Amino acid sequence: MNISRILTIVVILLSVVGIVLWFLILGGNEPFPYDDVQGYIDSMLRLGEWMAYIAAFVTLLFAIYQIATNPRSLKKTLITVAGFLVVVGIAYAVADGTGSDAVSESGSKWVGTGLYTFYFLAVLAIASIVYSGITKRFS
Repeated sequence: MNISRILTIVVILLSVVGIVLWFLILGGNEPFPYDDVQGYIDSMLRLGEWMAYIAAFVTLLFAIYQIATNPRSLKKTLITVAGFLVVVGIAYAVADGTGSDAVSESGSKWVGTGLYTFYFLAVLAIASIVYSGITKRFS
């Protein structure tokens, strides 16, 4: 059995569990494991977290596999990672680290870094879409 088939089966099983929990929440039923609906909601949140962890792990695993099987792509990968780290470094330098009672200065600085990184990459993506559209139009 190949990995694609195994992953498809895992996704189907996790989806069925999520759908069952969803209907239990909507129906307001309160069978054995939990005495209230909050337990079902917690279960769905945990299921979502685990699905995100599994997806991140599998993605990382396949990325490492692709890099290992194709050494020529290693150079492109390293350039891309270095470019991303430069963007994060610039965003960190620009971010304001003013804290408050609820958030520390460090936490505020990292949130600002994330926002500035997102803004920069979003503008870059939009600019590349516009550039691609313009070059296709005139060629």
